[in-house]
Amino acid sequence: MAAVALAALAGAPIGVPNIFRRGAFTVMGATLGAGVSQSTLASLPTWPLSLAGLAVCVVILMLVGPWFLMRVYQLDRKTAVMSCVPGAFSFVLAFAEDIGADVRRVAVLQTVRIGALFLVIPAVLGLAGVGATATLNTTPHITIIQLGGLALLAVAASLVASHLRIAAPEFVGSMIAGIVLSGAGVIEGGVPEWFAWPGFIGTGIVIGTRFAGIDRALLVESAVAGLAVFAISAGITAAGAWLIALLLGDAFGHIWLAFSPGGLDTMSVLAFSLGYDAAFVAGHQLLRFLGLSLTLPFLLRRALE
Repeated sequence: MAAVALAALAGAPIGVPNIFRRGAFTVMGATLGAGVSQSTLASLPTWPLSLAGLAVCVVILMLVGPWFLMRVYQLDRKTAVMSCVPGAFSFVLAFAEDIGADVRRVAVLQTVRIGALFLVIPAVLGLAGVGATATLNTTPHITIIQLGGLALLAVAASLVASHLRIAAPEFVGSMIAGIVLSGAGVIEGGVPEWFAWPGFIGTGIVIGTRFAGIDRALLVESAVAGLAVFAISAGITAAGAWLIALLLGDAFGHIWLAFSPGGLDTMSVLAFSLGYDAAFVAGHQLLRFLGLSLTLPFLLRRALE
């Protein structure tokens, strides 16, 4: 995304055909859906209080963040809402593309917010004296036959989602296909890198092309707005995590990682490295990711039109 965005900002005549975009989003959704394990799904009902706290934080953030961006930076509602969706970066960009939001602004705001989050949380928890224990990722890959079945079902589900006029149908449909197969135990493990990388690289290319024509002033303004959104999201999740940690008698950092609007994989890795329960963090990150990815296309499309 950065490479194509820089080329676009430099004035290069770049663009991608629609079939390229659809293919990239399909691969990306299938990859993320297949990564949802049975154990992670099974662990979700065991944390009712913390999950309720997470839901409240998400609702507050989705109300306060867009209001702030519309009032202070005069963003349109679609762009403001998509700029504040927490912790579902891939889906956000796909959805923003589909509903006609300003993808360039959304990409800059979300990128700045996530970058600041990854820098601040480890620094804050490190200053709090949390030790690190390295853990390697040993998740096996699914077989070629399973990968073929996943690909076929992902394409079929994407076509159905498109027929039903679901937002970002390639992403949502293929992700549901992956979740169904993984949750049912039909496939176990992650997809191989040679399958996943083209989807993520392709998505980066698609989003990078949206920076064509953006001027420096807009870029700087969007970056500053992204820092403001980060401050809002970090403050809301920290307050919610502090309250839940008091109620549960748990460590603040443990709950904050689970609530922080990062990504499932990255926040889980941070939990491992900081000595926290990665399953707890992954379960909360997964629930928010699934909740946003599967409900926003239905809830927001009509509201944003």
